[in-house]
Amino acid sequence: MVNKEIKRSVAVTLMLLVGSIVLMSLFLPNKGNDELPSYELGKPWMHPMLTAKISIGIPRTDSELKHTADSLKANMGRYYHVDYGTARSQVGALTRALNARADVKPMVRQRLIAAVSKAYTDGIVDDATYQNISSGKMPNLLILNDNNIATTTATDAMRSVRDAYMSIYNTLSDADSHEAMARVALNSYLVPNLNYDSVETNRKYNEEFSMRTAPTGTLQPGQSIIYPGTIVDEHKFALLNAYGDALKNGKDTQVKETNYALPGNVVLVAAMMVVFYLFMRLVRPRTFADTRRMTFLISLITSFVVLSFLVAKFRSNYLYVMPFALMPIVVTTFTDTRIGFFTHLVTMFICSLAIPDRQAEFLFMQFLAGSIAIASMKGLLRRSQLVQCAFFIFAAYSAAFCALCMARNDMASVGDWHFFLYFAINSVVLSFAYTVIFLEEKLFGFTSSLTLVELSDSNSPALRMLSERCPGTFQHSFQVANLATEVAHRIGANMQQVRAGALYHDIGKTQNPAFFTENQMSVNPHIGLSPVQSAEIVIAHVSSGLKLAVQYDLPQVIKDAIAQHHGKGRARYFYTMACKEAPDGKVDPAPFTYPGPNPQSKETAILMMCDACEAAAKSLAEPNEKNITAIVNKVIDSQVAEGLLSEAPISFRDIGIAKRTIVEMLRTLYHPRISYPDDVKPVVPEATADDTPLPNE
Repeated sequence: MVNKEIKRSVAVTLMLLVGSIVLMSLFLPNKGNDELPSYELGKPWMHPMLTAKISIGIPRTDSELKHTADSLKANMGRYYHVDYGTARSQVGALTRALNARADVKPMVRQRLIAAVSKAYTDGIVDDATYQNISSGKMPNLLILNDNNIATTTATDAMRSVRDAYMSIYNTLSDADSHEAMARVALNSYLVPNLNYDSVETNRKYNEEFSMRTAPTGTLQPGQSIIYPGTIVDEHKFALLNAYGDALKNGKDTQVKETNYALPGNVVLVAAMMVVFYLFMRLVRPRTFADTRRMTFLISLITSFVVLSFLVAKFRSNYLYVMPFALMPIVVTTFTDTRIGFFTHLVTMFICSLAIPDRQAEFLFMQFLAGSIAIASMKGLLRRSQLVQCAFFIFAAYSAAFCALCMARNDMASVGDWHFFLYFAINSVVLSFAYTVIFLEEKLFGFTSSLTLVELSDSNSPALRMLSERCPGTFQHSFQVANLATEVAHRIGANMQQVRAGALYHDIGKTQNPAFFTENQMSVNPHIGLSPVQSAEIVIAHVSSGLKLAVQYDLPQVIKDAIAQHHGKGRARYFYTMACKEAPDGKVDPAPFTYPGPNPQSKETAILMMCDACEAAAKSLAEPNEKNITAIVNKVIDSQVAEGLLSEAPISFRDIGIAKRTIVEMLRTLYHPRISYPDDVKPVVPEATADDTPLPNE
């Protein structure tokens, strides 16, 4: 059955591993031959020498392009078409209108028709064009003929509709002409016959612009584009932009065919995840066998990597905003420092694929931040630790960034406040890590040290109930908690888990308090009961404790402490009584055996040893050092001999340290005290007439 569980756990872990590799690879940025590393105008090129793989024209700079565009807009003429049909139709309409009026003299009629015809011959333009002509900005217009050939024409005689009317009005100054102009509404027959051709003007502009901004030369494959440390000036910036665009657009099909970045990155991701798999299997086999914890670790790595790749696709500098130090904090909180540190390293190596041009810088800074996070957050007990950790990481990021800039002689980047803003945002987000820890607790059913500290508060509902119903058991639990915490400290176990487990391990005794010696006053309720009945009541405190743990919503580590603090040991006192009462001395041990299981962790093994030793020490008539040492050795040796500690990851060295620590603590607890002599009654002399009390006596 155990082998089947292990095989199932390994199979699930492998499927998670493969799934994470596939998911991360889908989001993997393909920074191969079709993308350039990051660069900025006015800053040094901080990458290896860049050599051209394709041929491109050497472009002009942005300032040169802007100057050319401004010059063309200022000096280039605009193209117009002559609308002969409009002129003919308007002159014809005017002629018919004049002929229809008998009150207009024939000579006046001829002068008006001739004046309008001349206005159309000189050219009538729109108001905007005439404004440019009158201001001197357009001394000439480019007039297109039917063959689309432009002729430069002076604009001296050209008028707008209003000015053409006024010119006719002033030229024909006699009263008859003015009266005829009013009768036929001459202004209605004047419309622009020179129309602006925007399509042809833009085409000519683009042709001229393209000709004037043609590449100054050709960059051939194999030629160097830029060397390390070279300042990216305007010319280099334009060349890099053009080269990058050429690569992205796939102007050279051979470049696309030789892009091996994607499969190479996939292999690197798979290699790092396999290394993580082997580390967990060889160094932390118990955690590896825990499907829930492996799911947590793999999903956390995948989430950080996918988010990093998405951020890097937008802008690689924004990776410094991401609180990567959050990973070792969360992992260490629920596992241990080794797993936290190694998980952080694996994640950072994969994330560095998102910025291949600055991998060394990224890895150095994240390695430093992760190490500081683990060192400052080990044994997370207070929320203030998160704020301190955030400050330390901000200082580490800033110092490392400045040092790296100085090492590559890039002092300009030191003055770039954006990076320090990124570090500050990173630290602020990191200070809210407790929220992430809380969510992970609820999602995966883990228990953090902060939760254990809260559970250890004697004002918690379950402990208040224990102190009210079983004051003796409550004191016993606190004594065991103090013993177990000190032992855990000395052998490197989880002190908060041991302490919380010790405080709650006997809450099941609240169902029948009087049947346990520490709560008995004068009457022993076991009198009159058979050993089997008494053992059944005593052993039931384990199952009762588990029910109360569910009722009070206590975490799994507390339930494990309740279930495993006796393991599969026996209620020895009642078993011995039953053997004495049996005629042949043979008794079935099953009714006297606790349900177990035996301790499965170092913490529950410590609790078992301390619980039994503390109870045994109370039974000593003379609790001196010799007797305490003897009883502690006897109790723990019997637990080892019965195999109660064989399933826990605890060594003989740890057991030896536990023995010495328990003896030392119990000896201090039960140290002999001096006997105070009876009070001596003072001799009061008989009062006389001369005896006068002194003042204030």
